[in-house]
Amino acid sequence: MRRRGADRGHAVSYSDAEALRPSEILHRHTGAVLWSGQARDMRHAVELARRAGATLRGADLVGATLRDADLRGADLVGANLRGANLRGANLRGATLWGANLGGADLHEATLWGANLRGADLSRAKLSGARLWGANLGGANGIVAATGHCGKCGWHVLQQGDAAPVFRYGCEVHDLALWTPELIAHLCWKHAEGDAKLPALLTALVAMAREVVR
Repeated sequence: MRRRGADRGHAVSYSDAEALRPSEILHRHTGAVLWSGQARDMRHAVELARRAGATLRGADLVGATLRDADLRGADLVGANLRGANLRGANLRGATLWGANLGGADLHEATLWGANLRGADLSRAKLSGARLWGANLGGANGIVAATGHCGKCGWHVLQQGDAAPVFRYGCEVHDLALWTPELIAHLCWKHAEGDAKLPALLTALVAMAREVVR
């Protein structure tokens, strides 16, 4: 026998409901309870807190498993997410001003329009992350710029001594590999003959090289 889950709208069994247990999210400094309730795990707890409109400012989420979590628009100002697993998480429009994301796994995370101003991104895994429109001013551990060109978003990202990476749409390559030949091939592959895109993309790559110089 199954019922509809109230949190995600998908079918869950009664055994899932029985797995619910008292959970709480604490403030990283004061230990104050930011949210408490019944949840299956920390990802579930954080999603429920976000939906309830609870502030997660300063939340202690060190090492939390938040893979694929729906955190759109979440208020995570100053939260401690050091070493957290945020692979594939949706952080679109989230406020992460001053958050500690050192060593966090943000592979394929969506950060469109997120506010990461002053966040610590040192050693964070950002491979494949979607950063278009994100505010990265003053973020530690990276040099980056983002924007939009044609039908796709783009960003250039450099972490520490690693080679800078340039992403345009779904195409991600080391910046050094964005040669005129690659640009021409990708424009033919994706732009269906858009005559303006090669010049625009060439200019973007040149600007990206200036950003990380």
